[in-house]
Amino acid sequence: MSIVLQKKGKIIYENAFGTLDTQQPMQVASCSKWVSAAVILSLVDDGLIQLDDSIGKYLPYLP
Repeated sequence: MSIVLQKKGKIIYENAFGTLDTQQPMQVASCSKWVSAAVILSLVDDGLIQLDDSIGKYLPYLP
């Protein structure tokens, strides 16, 4: 695991564990799905979208 935390463009914490280093690029892959779900459910809570709506309602180029 490798962690680099930035605040306003400046590194405030940097560390690597195992065989990685902080300069080695890594793919985020599926690690961001929970953030997307949290944002979508917040929009549902605010009444801005509904879970039963089709994606085409918000992105017309998708079926």
